[in-house]
Amino acid sequence: MSHRRTGLSRLGRYLTGRWVLVAGLLRSHFPTAVLEALAQADRRLLLDAQGSLRKAQAGPLERDGDVDRAALACLATLKVNEDEGRILAGSLETDRLRGLGVPEVVLTLGSEGARVIAGDVVAEIPPSPTRGEVDPTGAGDSFSLVYLDGRASGLDPAAAGERASEVVAELISRG
Repeated sequence: MSHRRTGLSRLGRYLTGRWVLVAGLLRSHFPTAVLEALAQADRRLLLDAQGSLRKAQAGPLERDGDVDRAALACLATLKVNEDEGRILAGSLETDRLRGLGVPEVVLTLGSEGARVIAGDVVAEIPPSPTRGEVDPTGAGDSFSLVYLDGRASGLDPAAAGERASEVVAELISRG
């Protein structure tokens, strides 16, 4: 058995949670085989698409939507921002995002809130109020983590999105 296969099989021993947040910096950080291994034992994966759209190459950062669709099939939830949604699905239309084949798609829209698409349900999440100056650094990562925590705690997708919006507004406020 190859060293890589052995490493993948051991991966499951260290994962005890039902939900796993996957957020690499480049597409090569979480290849399909790793996502498949993570998804074993009925784990639910939330992939923050940012790194999956970045080509693993030297030089200037390049992004494209050439993501292995088998990797998407491993996911319970896909989180994209506006730019990532356009790259991956071709547009931000609900049907196009649904067409990615992921049971839940969370689209963050910055100061415009978010949209959660889960099955036939489309929940528009209004933006939560912020105070003072706003520093959006890490807002998307924080949204993913709080959304995942909400889902892992038993919240439905819309409620998890609302909670994430509220927490992120508080985190990025500097007033």
